Amino acid sequence: MSFWGEFTGSWQRGKIRDAGAAQVAGYNNGIQSINDHSSSAKNYLTPYQNRGDAAYRQYTDALGVNGQDAQQSYWNTYQADPQRGYDEDRAVDAAQRRASSMGLGNSGFAAKARHRVGMEAGRSYTMDRLNRLQGLGAQGLGVANQLSNIDMNTGQQLANLYTGRGNAEAGSLIGQAGTGNTAFNNGLAIGGTLISGFTPGKSKTSPFGNMLTGMNFLG
Repeated sequence: MSFWGEFTGSWQRGKIRDAGAAQVAGYNNGIQSINDHSSSAKNYLTPYQNRGDAAYRQYTDALGVNGQDAQQSYWNTYQADPQRGYDEDRAVDAAQRRASSMGLGNSGFAAKARHRVGMEAGRSYTMDRLNRLQGLGAQGLGVANQLSNIDMNTGQQLANLYTGRGNAEAGSLIGQAGTGNTAFNNGLAIGGTLISGFTPGKSKTSPFGNMLTGMNFLG
């Protein structure tokens, strides 16, 4: 630090500028960190939301909410579901074995029993499937709410950091401007002192007058 640097305010301006830059860098690091963590959280949750959305779409397709074509497509897919066929076949086979054990394997009783248990198995699977789709749809809605909250919280935190960074930048500029005014006022004060020292009839007892007199500048 030199006398001239302190006198003109350049040293102070440099320190204020450095302090402001450090503050801004801190805010920038905070902004980046929040964005990174927000993105990570969304990446973890997004697959669950996507599956929930797909399940809810199938559920509403089954109920006809999305139109007849979508409903027909759902039930066509349902008919081809291997799990549905597996459950029905198991139920029918069990009914046939029971009828056979009673000596009624080829009877009308056995045929009715196979039809009845097949229908019940199909109905049970249908309701179970719809319930599972409804549950996954609710899960998707819950995850969507979580993502919405992440967005809102991230936005609020970023708003605070951006405001703080703006204030830091403004404070640095105001501080630097203040040192410039101080240097200007110092210059005016010296100029006034020198003028006073050279003006006839004015006292030459000022510090600058005495200094100049001592250096034989005033004769």
